[in-house]
Amino acid sequence: METSKQSTLSFAFEDNSFDVLRLISALLIVLGHIVTHLNCNVWKPLLTIQQNWPGLLCLFTLTGYLIPASLERSRTKKEFLVKRISRIYPELWAAFAVSFVTVILIGGGISIFSIG
Repeated sequence: METSKQSTLSFAFEDNSFDVLRLISALLIVLGHIVTHLNCNVWKPLLTIQQNWPGLLCLFTLTGYLIPASLERSRTKKEFLVKRISRIYPELWAAFAVSFVTVILIGGGISIFSIG
């Protein structure tokens, strides 16, 4: 009598392509901002992809799926918040610093308190 082995399928969050999809979506959003705000010429096939890929929708949908999954993997809500803050805030401050320096170098005459 043969015994059949049951195959178990398990999903490991480390072995997926969600990060790649989020990266592509985020880069296409950045490309859209570059094209819109800087009026840059972009290679036509890339522009077609950017215009037809719902980057923001994909990014928000994937993030909305992954954040609760991350919460479920954390032992406590405090651990989840500490991990999120320690992952997000260093990049946030780096982005703020780069943006601040860029504004100072390129648009030095900008005043927050100017009226009129």
